[in-house]
Amino acid sequence: MERGAIEFASEPVDLAAPVRTALDSHQILIEDSGLTLSQDITEGLVVLGDVDRLTQAVANLLSNAARYTPHGGHVSVRVARDGDRALIQVRDTGVGIAEQDMAQVFSRFWRADSARDRSSGGLGIGLSVVREIVERHGGTVAVESPQTGGTTFTVSLPLA
Repeated sequence: MERGAIEFASEPVDLAAPVRTALDSHQILIEDSGLTLSQDITEGLVVLGDVDRLTQAVANLLSNAARYTPHGGHVSVRVARDGDRALIQVRDTGVGIAEQDMAQVFSRFWRADSARDRSSGGLGIGLSVVREIVERHGGTVAVESPQTGGTTFTVSLPLA
């Protein structure tokens, strides 16, 4: 994907659609993890993009939220307008990301806990894939993780 070898569609997409698809596919994982889920999705925010890749980006964020939020925690998803941009926010009440790790969070093969391996912590490429997808859509992705815990990923995409 980083080399541009994978082509992306460029068609009008109501951002609510890929977000809802990702939520539907992760509902059982979230419930089985003992988490609650809330959503606040504004309809009609249209971006030019690839619905499958946008779904993949949101799915990666939801997978991480479920993986790093302990039983009894909460995951929230919000889609909203911010001027001429659409925002997707995935927030969790999980363990958070250490301040010294924030600069590396979107790096390929990086994992917050070096003791994690592929069987317990994934490949370490999910967030780098999110960044690549978002940037190929002309957007940005940011992360916030206060020392008190929890993490919020915010994807910002230009409206069509």
